[in-house]
Amino acid sequence: MELKYEDLEMARKEWQQLQDFFVQEFGESSGMLKEARDDLQSYMICLVGGEDEITEKHVEFLNYCLDLNLSLDIMQQLGPKTSCFEIEKTIPKIMVSLKEARKFHVMMCYIRIAQIMGCAYFGSFPEAAALVHKRFQGYVVMLNNYEKNCTGKISSSIDAIPYKRPQTAGKQAEGESLEQLMGQLHELVGLQSVKKEVGSLINFIRVQNKRKENGMVVSPISLHLVFSGNPGTGKTTVARLLSKIYCKLGVISKGHLVEVDRTALVGAYVGQTAPKVQAVIEKALGGILFIDEAYSLVVNKGDNDYGLEAIEVLLKAMEDHRDDLVVIVAGYPDLMEQFLESNPGLRSRFNRFVNFEDYKPQEMAEIFASMCRKQGYTCNEAVNEHVYKFFLNRYDSRDKNFANARDVRNFFELALSNQANRLATDDDLTREELEMLDITDVADIQLG
Repeated sequence: MELKYEDLEMARKEWQQLQDFFVQEFGESSGMLKEARDDLQSYMICLVGGEDEITEKHVEFLNYCLDLNLSLDIMQQLGPKTSCFEIEKTIPKIMVSLKEARKFHVMMCYIRIAQIMGCAYFGSFPEAAALVHKRFQGYVVMLNNYEKNCTGKISSSIDAIPYKRPQTAGKQAEGESLEQLMGQLHELVGLQSVKKEVGSLINFIRVQNKRKENGMVVSPISLHLVFSGNPGTGKTTVARLLSKIYCKLGVISKGHLVEVDRTALVGAYVGQTAPKVQAVIEKALGGILFIDEAYSLVVNKGDNDYGLEAIEVLLKAMEDHRDDLVVIVAGYPDLMEQFLESNPGLRSRFNRFVNFEDYKPQEMAEIFASMCRKQGYTCNEAVNEHVYKFFLNRYDSRDKNFANARDVRNFFELALSNQANRLATDDDLTREELEMLDITDVADIQLG
């Protein structure tokens, strides 16, 4: 059986939260947490035990779900030769204890985790996954009935997950379509060269996918990117959109973005850096790892710095997970060149560059107008003219403190604050007055 991991991050996250629930509800020494772990372990082994043979892949699946460290030998000894669907023999043990304690919300969370694990395991067998789903929905009904009899109400904060017929990750994923995501990219103010470069990359991927579907030779390409540009030029925004687009194209399986900087990757002492990088990589698998100010890993660091070690670990992880991980490094153009020169392996993996130019004054004025529209504010002509002139002067005299769209955001928030101060003493405000930004709200704004 092909194991499916699409939903396991959800199960893993909820299991970590459930452990906190147990400690909070029952205390460290109640034994309830160990009982819950053992019970879920038995359930997972029951699923695996229905196979003809327990393999290393099964061990990996179980260890991943519950943060265990079981070996293949132990699994083969523990694995019951029983039906995968004899869930009644494994799950209700901890449920009885929870029911006696009347901790219904904890029980519901526990059911949800087991259901996610079962449906994920049987992801390539819709009928089996549907049977697991149905069984756990039965548990939900029984639990709700029991709780209603005990307390007169039903917990609604946590429900079992709805069963969905498995789909191919990426191309058939729910949510926004590829066309909608591309539309969002092109709706961004400015960034014409960025849109052109990203569009070219996406077109290449689409054509290669078509060649693959037709059994043709597929040209290898590195999908890792270098985003160079000053602060506030939209690098993170584009990276977030690109993670979803890559997922739709089947390049990555989940389509999430994990944004980090030097502090998340580099330790202060020997032995700390590699685990930090590995933890970040694990979190980013199936998506895009976005490393902001990546040059800080190598620029102006002393002998006791571990930035270069972080790069070595990162490069190995990129090779090990090259089929389901994309890395984007970002920062100032000149400093990014120093970063790429710091290790020979970086140049070979990061050979596609996207340059984010500073926003022009008119573009900054358009960004301000967009912020106003989204927040339900209107501006008269005097305000629009002043905003444009302000950013024209800001652009012409720009220095290292020039922050592009971040400057616009700061200007917008100061304008709202000024409007609030102007209107605060009026107890009979109209809707039009609440929406309108006046020239006095923007005339005296200064940015550092």
